[in-house]
Amino acid sequence: MKLLKYQCECCGGTIDMKTLRCEFCGMTYKIENEQIFRIERYTAPIDTLKSRQLIPNGLFKDIGAEEASEIAIRELSRSLAKIIAPYMKIETRPCYEQNSHEITATVKIVKPTKE
Repeated sequence: MKLLKYQCECCGGTIDMKTLRCEFCGMTYKIENEQIFRIERYTAPIDTLKSRQLIPNGLFKDIGAEEASEIAIRELSRSLAKIIAPYMKIETRPCYEQNSHEITATVKIVKPTKE
């Protein structure tokens, strides 16, 4: 399983070529015949983010399942946005041509895999 130089195939993070370990997810690699191979699944702790929304049965009946689902999804999204904020890596850079600043937020997520 050949990898792109320095990029973890599990999460896309950077592989530290001294330790042969992904700096984000902890996946370890080995070098054999000048190729780098994965030798271990990620070991980084995984935080599970969860939100809950209750919709009273009466409201559910009054507005219908589709509208109730839209409300629930909107409220779940708002509450998860607050929970995700501490995990964001924020970067800013000036955009001189548009007389503004670009603010970028990045959140890395380790996807569960079936083994």
